[in-house]
Amino acid sequence: MNRIIASSILALVLLSCSNSTHDEAGILRSKLAPDTVIAIDTPAVIKAEEERVPESVVNEPDSMIPFQLQNGSDTLIAFRDLNIENFDMDRIHLPKLKVYVEGDLVVIEHPEYEFKLREIPFDTTMSELTFTNEGENLAYINDNNFYGTDGGIPKTQFGRFTFKKKEGDVQIVDPKYYDDLYNVGFINRRGKTNVKAFKVDENKALITFTGSDGAGGYIAVFLMNGEGEVTDRTIIIP
Repeated sequence: MNRIIASSILALVLLSCSNSTHDEAGILRSKLAPDTVIAIDTPAVIKAEEERVPESVVNEPDSMIPFQLQNGSDTLIAFRDLNIENFDMDRIHLPKLKVYVEGDLVVIEHPEYEFKLREIPFDTTMSELTFTNEGENLAYINDNNFYGTDGGIPKTQFGRFTFKKKEGDVQIVDPKYYDDLYNVGFINRRGKTNVKAFKVDENKALITFTGSDGAGGYIAVFLMNGEGEVTDRTIIIP
Protein backbone atom coordinates (compact mmCIF):
# COMPACT_ATOMS: atom_id res chain seq x y z
CA MET A 1 0.00 0.00 0.00
CA ASN A 2 2.80 2.45 0.95
CA ARG A 3 4.49 1.82 -2.42
CA ILE A 4 1.23 2.64 -4.27
CA ILE A 5 0.82 5.94 -2.36
CA ALA A 6 4.46 6.92 -2.96
CA SER A 7 4.12 6.17 -6.69
CA SER A 8 0.99 8.32 -6.91
CA ILE A 9 2.69 11.27 -5.21
CA LEU A 10 5.71 10.97 -7.51
CA ALA A 11 3.47 10.99 -10.57
CA LEU A 12 1.73 14.17 -9.42
CA VAL A 13 5.08 15.91 -8.84
CA LEU A 14 6.36 14.92 -12.28
CA LEU A 15 3.15 16.13 -13.92
CA SER A 16 3.44 19.51 -12.17
CA CYS A 17 7.07 19.96 -13.19
CA SER A 18 6.35 19.15 -16.82
CA ASN A 19 4.54 22.51 -17.18
CA SER A 20 7.27 24.52 -15.45
CA THR A 21 10.95 25.15 -15.58
CA HIS A 22 13.69 25.85 -13.03
CA ASP A 23 16.00 28.82 -13.35
CA GLU A 24 19.63 28.90 -12.21
CA ALA A 25 18.56 29.80 -8.68
CA GLY A 26 16.41 26.65 -8.51
CA ILE A 27 13.09 28.55 -8.41
CA LEU A 28 10.13 26.88 -10.07
CA ARG A 29 8.66 29.15 -12.74
CA SER A 30 6.05 28.93 -15.49
CA LYS A 31 7.29 28.94 -19.07
CA LEU A 32 6.54 32.55 -20.01
CA ALA A 33 7.58 34.77 -22.88
CA PRO A 34 10.15 37.46 -21.91
CA ASP A 35 7.59 40.26 -22.28
CA THR A 36 4.80 38.56 -20.32
CA VAL A 37 2.98 40.86 -17.88
CA ILE A 38 1.21 39.21 -14.93
CA ALA A 39 -1.44 40.87 -12.77
CA ILE A 40 -1.81 39.69 -9.15
CA ASP A 41 -4.02 40.85 -6.30
CA THR A 42 -1.58 40.54 -3.41
CA PRO A 43 -0.32 43.75 -1.71
CA ALA A 44 2.60 45.37 -3.51
CA VAL A 45 6.12 45.06 -2.12
CA ILE A 46 7.75 47.87 -4.05
CA LYS A 47 10.84 48.36 -1.94
CA ALA A 48 12.49 45.38 -0.29
CA GLU A 49 12.89 45.90 3.47
CA GLU A 50 15.68 43.36 3.41
CA GLU A 51 18.08 43.53 0.50
CA ARG A 52 18.36 40.66 -1.94
CA VAL A 53 22.09 40.02 -1.50
CA PRO A 54 23.60 37.72 -4.12
CA GLU A 55 26.27 35.31 -2.95
CA SER A 56 29.73 36.84 -2.92
CA VAL A 57 31.91 35.92 -5.87
CA VAL A 58 34.87 35.38 -3.61
CA ASN A 59 35.13 34.68 0.09
CA GLU A 60 37.19 37.54 1.51
CA PRO A 61 37.39 39.07 4.98
CA ASP A 62 35.19 42.12 5.48
CA SER A 63 37.04 45.34 4.66
CA MET A 64 37.15 48.09 7.28
CA ILE A 65 36.13 51.49 5.91
CA PRO A 66 37.39 54.76 7.52
CA PHE A 67 34.20 56.71 8.22
CA GLN A 68 33.20 59.93 9.97
CA LEU A 69 30.26 59.70 12.37
CA GLN A 70 27.63 62.43 12.68
CA ASN A 71 29.32 63.77 15.80
CA GLY A 72 32.47 64.39 13.76
CA SER A 73 34.55 61.58 15.24
CA ASP A 74 36.41 59.19 12.96
CA THR A 75 36.01 55.42 13.19
CA LEU A 76 36.36 52.21 11.19
CA ILE A 77 33.18 50.54 9.96
CA ALA A 78 32.96 47.06 8.45
CA PHE A 79 31.61 47.23 4.91
CA ARG A 80 28.50 45.25 5.87
CA ASP A 81 27.74 47.85 8.56
CA LEU A 82 27.68 50.85 6.19
CA ASN A 83 23.89 50.63 5.99
CA ILE A 84 23.41 53.14 8.78
CA GLU A 85 20.98 55.98 9.33
CA ASN A 86 21.87 59.27 7.61
CA PHE A 87 24.58 57.64 5.50
CA ASP A 88 26.54 60.17 3.44
CA MET A 89 29.05 59.19 0.76
CA ASP A 90 31.16 62.24 1.63
CA ARG A 91 31.78 60.81 5.09
CA ILE A 92 33.84 57.98 3.63
CA HIS A 93 37.49 58.82 4.38
CA LEU A 94 39.38 56.94 1.69
CA PRO A 95 41.58 58.12 -1.21
CA LYS A 96 39.30 59.10 -4.07
CA LEU A 97 39.66 57.51 -7.49
CA LYS A 98 39.33 59.59 -10.65
CA VAL A 99 35.78 59.49 -12.02
CA TYR A 100 34.81 61.29 -15.21
CA VAL A 101 32.25 61.34 -18.02
CA GLU A 102 33.27 60.15 -21.49
CA GLY A 103 30.36 60.48 -23.89
CA ASP A 104 27.56 58.40 -22.38
CA LEU A 105 29.99 56.44 -20.19
CA VAL A 106 31.18 56.99 -16.64
CA VAL A 107 34.83 55.95 -16.29
CA ILE A 108 36.45 55.03 -12.97
CA GLU A 109 40.25 54.96 -13.04
CA HIS A 110 42.30 52.89 -10.59
CA PRO A 111 46.11 52.73 -10.89
CA GLU A 112 45.80 49.08 -11.98
CA TYR A 113 42.46 48.93 -13.81
CA GLU A 114 39.31 50.80 -14.83
CA PHE A 115 35.55 50.40 -14.70
CA LYS A 116 33.03 51.77 -17.20
CA LEU A 117 29.33 52.25 -16.51
CA ARG A 118 26.44 53.23 -18.74
CA GLU A 119 22.69 53.50 -18.32
CA ILE A 120 20.17 52.89 -21.08
CA PRO A 121 16.39 53.29 -21.42
CA PHE A 122 14.43 50.53 -19.67
CA ASP A 123 13.23 47.91 -22.17
CA THR A 124 9.86 46.47 -21.12
CA THR A 125 10.07 43.73 -23.76
CA MET A 126 13.15 42.21 -22.09
CA SER A 127 11.69 41.93 -18.60
CA GLU A 128 8.80 40.11 -16.94
CA LEU A 129 6.71 42.70 -15.09
CA THR A 130 4.33 41.79 -12.27
CA PHE A 131 1.69 44.32 -11.23
CA THR A 132 -0.71 44.64 -8.28
CA ASN A 133 -3.90 46.59 -7.71
CA GLU A 134 -5.30 45.76 -11.15
CA GLY A 135 -2.14 46.77 -12.94
CA GLU A 136 -1.60 50.13 -11.24
CA ASN A 137 1.58 49.37 -9.28
CA LEU A 138 4.68 47.51 -10.38
CA ALA A 139 5.52 44.92 -7.71
CA TYR A 140 8.28 42.75 -9.23
CA ILE A 141 10.66 42.78 -12.18
CA ASN A 142 11.67 39.28 -13.29
CA ASP A 143 10.16 37.92 -10.04
CA ASN A 144 12.54 40.04 -7.93
CA ASN A 145 12.21 43.09 -5.72
CA PHE A 146 13.90 46.16 -7.15
CA TYR A 147 15.23 49.61 -6.30
CA GLY A 148 14.80 52.99 -7.96
CA THR A 149 11.06 53.33 -8.52
CA ASP A 150 8.12 53.59 -6.16
CA GLY A 151 5.66 51.51 -8.15
CA GLY A 152 6.09 52.93 -11.64
CA ILE A 153 7.89 51.40 -14.59
CA PRO A 154 11.58 52.40 -14.52
CA LYS A 155 12.88 54.89 -17.05
CA THR A 156 16.46 53.57 -17.17
CA GLN A 157 18.53 50.52 -16.30
CA PHE A 158 22.15 49.39 -16.38
CA GLY A 159 23.47 49.15 -19.92
CA ARG A 160 27.10 48.49 -19.08
CA PHE A 161 29.30 47.65 -16.10
CA THR A 162 32.70 46.49 -17.30
CA PHE A 163 36.17 46.00 -15.87
CA LYS A 164 39.54 46.15 -17.64
CA LYS A 165 43.04 45.77 -16.31
CA LYS A 166 45.65 48.09 -17.82
CA GLU A 167 47.00 45.30 -20.02
CA GLY A 168 43.95 43.05 -20.03
CA ASP A 169 40.72 42.41 -21.86
CA VAL A 170 37.34 43.95 -21.12
CA GLN A 171 35.24 41.84 -18.75
CA ILE A 172 31.56 42.19 -17.85
CA VAL A 173 30.88 42.53 -14.14
CA ASP A 174 28.39 39.81 -13.13
CA PRO A 175 24.89 41.30 -13.78
CA LYS A 176 23.32 39.51 -10.81
CA TYR A 177 24.83 42.22 -8.60
CA TYR A 178 23.06 45.11 -10.31
CA ASP A 179 20.12 43.73 -12.30
CA ASP A 180 17.70 44.97 -9.60
CA LEU A 181 18.90 48.59 -9.75
CA TYR A 182 16.96 51.06 -11.92
CA ASN A 183 16.80 54.81 -12.60
CA VAL A 184 20.49 54.97 -11.82
CA GLY A 185 20.97 58.49 -13.22
CA PHE A 186 24.71 58.15 -13.77
CA ILE A 187 24.92 61.42 -15.74
CA ASN A 188 22.71 64.43 -15.07
CA ARG A 189 21.54 67.11 -17.50
CA ARG A 190 24.64 69.20 -16.83
CA GLY A 191 26.88 66.31 -17.82
CA LYS A 192 27.98 65.60 -14.25
CA THR A 193 28.01 62.14 -12.69
CA ASN A 194 26.72 61.00 -9.30
CA VAL A 195 29.21 58.11 -9.24
CA LYS A 196 31.98 58.24 -6.63
CA ALA A 197 34.81 55.77 -6.16
CA PHE A 198 37.49 55.21 -3.55
CA LYS A 199 40.66 53.17 -3.24
CA VAL A 200 40.47 50.43 -0.60
CA ASP A 201 43.70 48.69 0.40
CA GLU A 202 46.04 48.15 -2.56
CA ASN A 203 43.82 46.62 -5.21
CA LYS A 204 40.21 47.04 -4.05
CA ALA A 205 37.79 49.78 -5.01
CA LEU A 206 34.59 51.04 -3.42
CA ILE A 207 32.04 52.33 -5.95
CA THR A 208 28.91 54.19 -4.91
CA PHE A 209 26.07 56.01 -6.68
CA THR A 210 22.47 57.04 -6.12
CA GLY A 211 19.32 56.11 -7.99
CA SER A 212 15.74 57.38 -7.83
CA ASP A 213 12.55 58.17 -9.70
CA GLY A 214 11.93 61.07 -7.35
CA ALA A 215 10.41 58.89 -4.65
CA GLY A 216 12.01 55.45 -4.54
CA GLY A 217 15.58 56.56 -3.85
CA TYR A 218 18.56 54.45 -2.83
CA ILE A 219 22.34 54.54 -2.45
CA ALA A 220 24.24 51.58 -3.92
CA VAL A 221 27.68 50.70 -2.57
CA PHE A 222 29.88 48.07 -4.26
CA LEU A 223 33.14 46.61 -2.99
CA MET A 224 35.26 45.37 -5.92
CA ASN A 225 38.51 43.43 -5.95
CA GLY A 226 41.41 43.72 -8.39
CA GLU A 227 39.89 41.08 -10.69
CA GLY A 228 36.69 43.01 -11.33
CA GLU A 229 34.65 40.82 -9.00
CA VAL A 230 32.00 42.10 -6.62
CA THR A 231 33.08 40.95 -3.15
CA ASP A 232 30.16 42.66 -1.44
CA ARG A 233 27.24 45.01 -2.02
CA THR A 234 24.88 47.00 0.15
CA ILE A 235 21.83 49.08 -0.74
CA ILE A 236 20.98 51.96 1.58
CA ILE A 237 17.50 53.49 1.66
CA PRO A 238 17.84 57.12 2.88
